[in-house]
Amino acid sequence: MSLHTRIRQKLEEKKLRAADLARATKKSPVAAKKWLDGTSVPTAENLKVIAKFLGVSDDWLLYGGSDEQESSNNLAQLNVIDIEAFKQKYNIPDSEDAVKFVQAPAKPFPIQKRYVPVKAYSKMGMDGYFTDMGYDGNAGDGYVPTHTAGPRAYGIKGTGD
Repeated sequence: MSLHTRIRQKLEEKKLRAADLARATKKSPVAAKKWLDGTSVPTAENLKVIAKFLGVSDDWLLYGGSDEQESSNNLAQLNVIDIEAFKQKYNIPDSEDAVKFVQAPAKPFPIQKRYVPVKAYSKMGMDGYFTDMGYDGNAGDGYVPTHTAGPRAYGIKGTGD
């Protein structure tokens, strides 16, 4: 199902017309008709207004998926917490903050260090600025050790005061 088909479907479900859509987006009825015919696509700003007007998410308008109202209700239920029930369950008096801490295992520091290639040079100045001395491509000037660098990491050698 395409964007214009989903917009048209929601308009029909809510018994609305293209003129109502035009009024909601503050655009001309011709623009709204083009959106419904599929000859034009609304801008991102208009898409958000259309989604709000129709009671759906802009992602659903663009990509479709399961019934929007059902999924939005499920998301709303997942994000809601009953503070009073939480305080009662964990014996938290009203004077204390109701914060639950999650005990997550800490990521261990890698024992093995990795070496990354030095790809460029820069001259460091007294005032904290640097001057680029060039990029050698893959030639480089050796390697520097690191514990946390990713697979695409590289080093820049600083020279000067």
